[in-house]
Amino acid sequence: MSSEYGSGLIRIAFAAVPRRRRVLAAKVLVTVGLVLAVGEAIAFATYPVGPVDPGRRGPRRRSR
Repeated sequence: MSSEYGSGLIRIAFAAVPRRRRVLAAKVLVTVGLVLAVGEAIAFATYPVGPVDPGRRGPRRRSR
């Protein structure tokens, strides 16, 4: 979004929809949706790799 301001392309978006809050809210929703989708995909993809050592549970503790 900062590149839109730098290049001046944000003026086109604001010309099409003069209500700035609506444009910015839409951009935030799209960004949040993309981040959530990518995060979920990464979480599901890495889940099987998690239990590398199924015999060990929890963090390693120092013995006294």
